[in-house]
Amino acid sequence: MSILINRRRIMQASFAIAVATLATPVVNASAQTAGEVRVLTYGGQLGKYVIEAYAKPFEAETGIKVIPVTQDFEFAQLELMQKTNSVTIDVGPMSQGAALQAAEKGYLEKIDYSTFRKEDIEGLVPNVKQDFGVGFFFYTYNLVYNTKKYPADKARPTNWAEFWDTEKFPGVRYLVSGQYGSEGPWEEALLADGVAPDKIYPMDIDRIFASLDKIKPHVRKWWTAGSEIQQLMLSGAGDVMMSYDGRAASAIAQGAALELNRNQAKMTWDYWVIPKTAQMPKMPRSSLNS
Repeated sequence: MSILINRRRIMQASFAIAVATLATPVVNASAQTAGEVRVLTYGGQLGKYVIEAYAKPFEAETGIKVIPVTQDFEFAQLELMQKTNSVTIDVGPMSQGAALQAAEKGYLEKIDYSTFRKEDIEGLVPNVKQDFGVGFFFYTYNLVYNTKKYPADKARPTNWAEFWDTEKFPGVRYLVSGQYGSEGPWEEALLADGVAPDKIYPMDIDRIFASLDKIKPHVRKWWTAGSEIQQLMLSGAGDVMMSYDGRAASAIAQGAALELNRNQAKMTWDYWVIPKTAQMPKMPRSSLNS
């Protein structure tokens, strides 16, 4: 079997959540340096997990060196790379909102799914297969509270209406910023305002921002990245916050006095994406599944 060194092959790594295993794609692009691929792997503890789950197995199978870049991949970073023609990474994970925005602006390579094995494509869960990326990492947004502020013998916030109730549950609050549109606290704001879960969609935008106006004076930080909220949680400065479940679990494992509440959690996923480069060397197609 001949091996074509390229960026899309990094996506063959097994899905950590056992969704499916991506077969090796066949493409016409090479890594920035022959024999290696630069991959953004998130920051903090999650970055370490991605290296173990993806980078090391990929290296062992292909002999291609993975250069991990342990930081989150934000839209602004990708846009700067594109505008300055200085794309420095080959593959990275992006949230739904950031990936959709990047795709609309033409910043991402399209994936040719015809080069994957049929059984691998059929093994993907619905909605994660897009031409600009493939979903690989599922997680949820959750309510998290400080157990020192809210010990077991006192009332604790258990839903978003109670998160918004600053009289009953006073304290420092953190919320995701929503700067990319799709992953903001939109559903949470509606739930806090009394909208039933089965009536959230289509969303009432005016009602969302009216609800956010109520909580805004009590939010100390509108965080923008997983590594940021994880550091905030580890600092112990927050009392009630919105966080990714994995980041909260990691902070708790490191000794943070927190508890994760999965009531009214919101599920989403990230995509593996490939930044488009201005100059992409042409290479002959070569089957990787033969």
